[in-house]
Amino acid sequence: MCQDLVAKVIIAYTDASIIKVPLSKNTYVAAIGVFFGVNDPKNLSEKYEESSMKSDIVEIHASISAQAVMRAIQAAPNNGFTLKIFTDSQAPVKASEKDTPKSYFPKATADLKKAIKNRIGPVDIIKIKGHSGEPGNVAADKLARDCAREQLK
Repeated sequence: MCQDLVAKVIIAYTDASIIKVPLSKNTYVAAIGVFFGVNDPKNLSEKYEESSMKSDIVEIHASISAQAVMRAIQAAPNNGFTLKIFTDSQAPVKASEKDTPKSYFPKATADLKKAIKNRIGPVDIIKIKGHSGEPGNVAADKLARDCAREQLK
């Protein structure tokens, strides 16, 4: 009986870090961070697959933020539990909505919607304020930032 009262929820925080390459005109390195909890083996930091980018910074940020949320969905157990993903970017929240136009960062939107569709349990993507001291967001930010900085070495 008591087990039925326990909320079956998995919580993850995601963040992205984009750093301009010093002495370059328009080149960036980027990484994502996904934080499930202190010392959780599902935590991850990965360089963005298009690591050396020359593009519109807004498009880069939207794509990498959606990628971070998608990786959280892939890393979480697919056990029917609700997955709550907190992000400080509006882009993945908008990209996950049913009525999002196909022209809204098309690849990122399509990939994210596919990941949500393939998950057994519900996915809630929640926008939070960045750099506000929220411990999960701070941890995800550190994972992403450290990975991005490592690419500059």
